[in-house]
Amino acid sequence: HLSQSKERTQASQQANGSADMQFERLYQLVNTANKILEKFDIHQVQSKETVEASLLEIIQGLSDQVVEDPDQVTKRVIQRYLEAPIGIPHSNIALFHSTNPQVKEAFFSIYELDRPFEILGMDRTTIKLKRILLLLAPEPLSRENELLLGKISSSIIDNDLNTEIYKSGTKAIVLQLLSALFVEETTTFE
Repeated sequence: HLSQSKERTQASQQANGSADMQFERLYQLVNTANKILEKFDIHQVQSKETVEASLLEIIQGLSDQVVEDPDQVTKRVIQRYLEAPIGIPHSNIALFHSTNPQVKEAFFSIYELDRPFEILGMDRTTIKLKRILLLLAPEPLSRENELLLGKISSSIIDNDLNTEIYKSGTKAIVLQLLSALFVEETTTFE
């Protein structure tokens, strides 16, 4: 009888330890999501002579809390952009993204250009880029950042409604979409 009681106590302690860890991971996920939402905005930007110059100015304008070395981060973002087309077909948006040790915390914002640029879409057709979707993450990538930023990234082309929201939605509407995505992620989080 005593050994059964001792086994139940050990099993209960293991379950609680696992529940504590699970709660901690869920807390980290919600905390990270909240920070992304707090920093999100839609900024009006004057286009520079090139997409690259516009990106440099945008990233240089980010706070020290987000980016340590803007030039290094911009270089990596541009490198990814030049490697493969990132324009979303039949839209005016492109997702510029990168992980980088110089990024301190996950970041997502939209930058609306006053003058569009012609860039290649993922389908190799030209689009007129009017909105830069900028997604930055620290390297190495935490599980929370990977889940949340992956959710944002996949939502952009997930369906036509989401694409429309990123193309022309107000800050309030995009925030509503992001919040819904994050809530969905926390309810399925393991």
